[in-house]
This record gives sequence, structure tokens and C-alpha cells, in this order.
Amino acid sequence: MGQKTNYESIKGFDDAWADLDHQFHTNGEHPTWKITCNKVARYLHNFNGGDAIFYIPPSPFGGEIENYNFFVAKAMWDWHAANGKISWDSSSFTVVNANNTFCQHFEKADSLIRSECEKRNIGIEEGWTLVEVQKDRKIAIFKNQKTGETK
Repeated sequence: MGQKTNYESIKGFDDAWADLDHQFHTNGEHPTWKITCNKVARYLHNFNGGDAIFYIPPSPFGGEIENYNFFVAKAMWDWHAANGKISWDSSSFTVVNANNTFCQHFEKADSLIRSECEKRNIGIEEGWTLVEVQKDRKIAIFKNQKTGETK
């Protein structure tokens, strides 16, 4: 449908993406999507705790449904927590959504996603755009679309 994610606007994106040992990965719409299959499986299955961030870029973008696989990740990590591999006491899970809704044209679906996030203890931050990935420091920098503040 011609929808594309603007990867070039994110400083450090290609560097972090090309490094197979770095946790940073993207959806299947990236030109080198085959790397994603390897990285996603490795880092979702081997997550040992810490801060997990899923980012949903501004709409419209390709691969939109793939950005909701954070529910699968959370279910997997809850299973790991139940079996002693990770502890949610020292870990956090946040979805950073550049948009103000999860489903722009379907209010009931948006409400369902929000209630499921609340039920599963998944934090939501809206209105933040990914502007930089610092591969060596393992840091993602986001910019607030309204205030211009970065974090």
C-alpha cells in the first residue's frame, strides 16, 4: 500500500540493526528483514530481565500488525518469570507509541489493547518518536512530539 517506515530519520538505526549481537530489531518490512527473524527469536527467548521497550512508529507505516507482537513477548516473559528466569521486580516493559491511539479508526480495538496492557502490567507512553539509537550504550533516545523534550 506504499506505507513505509522512515528508518533513515533515526540516527544510529542502521548501525544497531546491522550488529547481530545487539538487541535492537525491527519489523519484517525492513529491506534486510531476514536478519529480523534471527534477532527476534534470539532476544525474545533469551531475555533475562531489565528494561524492555517496544516502539510503534508514527502512522501510517508498513508492517503495522507486527508492532502488536509485544503481547506475545509479554506472555513469553511471564512464563520465564513463573519459572524463575527473570524477575519483574527488577524489570520493566513499556510500549512507546508515537501515535495517540493503537488503532486509529477502530475505537473498540484501541480500548481492548489498552485494557490488555493494563491487565498485563505493560506501560504505555504516547506521543514519543524514536530519534536515535546509541548502540554502544544500549540507549534509545525519544523526542516528545508536542514539547520537543528528549529522554
